[in-house]
Amino acid sequence: MALTRRGRFITLEGSEGSGKTTAARHLGDWLRSRGERVVVTREPGGTPLGDEVRRLVLHLRDVSDDLDPRADALLYAAARAQHTARIIQPALAGAIPTERAADAVASARTAALVDPDGESLAKCIADIEGHTALPMAAE
Repeated sequence: MALTRRGRFITLEGSEGSGKTTAARHLGDWLRSRGERVVVTREPGGTPLGDEVRRLVLHLRDVSDDLDPRADALLYAAARAQHTARIIQPALAGAIPTERAADAVASARTAALVDPDGESLAKCIADIEGHTALPMAAE
């Protein structure tokens, strides 16, 4: 039976300005120095779509301050789906240090969201997230 080398998906959590980007960069450098294949990334970001969502929701106050919470959560989910398909999945054989991950972003974005009919938006996000879940074993 051949063993499959497992990759490592490492998330760094923290509030804005807490040093996640710097820590991810240093961790990536350290892993590379040990001979690991490394892709350092972030959420939202890492792809053109993710970078644009990041710009919209984090940096454009006239947009982000007036963004409906459901639209905000769905923008994050779309960026995450693209990020998973284009960045994370192809890199699963190596190490992937990332700022934030689906669990933290989804919980932060959906904890208090309820639609007008009283249905939890978290179920909608969980359904979307379920389609981006990936095994960590490299194929």
